[in-house]
Amino acid sequence: MSLSEQVYELEEDCQSLKQDCRHLEEQLEDVETQLEDVTNERDKLQAFYTWVELAYPVVVKDFNSVKLIEEVANGL
Repeated sequence: MSLSEQVYELEEDCQSLKQDCRHLEEQLEDVETQLEDVTNERDKLQAFYTWVELAYPVVVKDFNSVKLIEEVANGL
């Protein structure tokens, strides 16, 4: 294999790796967007749960008691 053929193959490999890198960057951006969405949703749910705890403390206490009874009954 001549030197020019080796250089050509290396250039092709380089282009392929650059394309793979771009694809990975796009995937990373998608994952970061999904993470941000999930984090925002979690924050909303946490705010709602906090509101429920403040607005209905007896209901939350009863719910937690029932949940504990179920866990003990199921051996968790």
